[in-house]
Amino acid sequence: MAVTATPKPITMDDVRAADGLDEDKGLEIVAGVWTPRHVAGDASIGHGKYGALLIRRLGDVVETHQLGEVYMSETIFVLHVDAKDVRTIRKPDIAFASNAHVNPAVSEL
Repeated sequence: MAVTATPKPITMDDVRAADGLDEDKGLEIVAGVWTPRHVAGDASIGHGKYGALLIRRLGDVVETHQLGEVYMSETIFVLHVDAKDVRTIRKPDIAFASNAHVNPAVSEL
């Protein structure tokens, strides 16, 4: 039986050494492993059109009812950090954070 080596999980030190997340390759970090962000062929006119529509409509509802913040795809979210500094970092196309999860110090322009 072959034994496969478990890769060393990616830490923030690794991300910093690589000069940040790889925007061109569309990678995120999930449980310390580089993971493709996009499915092949999803960067289409329709994808952009409906993404813009969703951001606008969701933003209108969130602002009207003062529910929190809406973020677009350039925003990086650190969702989990374990004791060894292994992280899950995501860059969703659209994200909503309720007021309870918004840090006013970093949400202001």
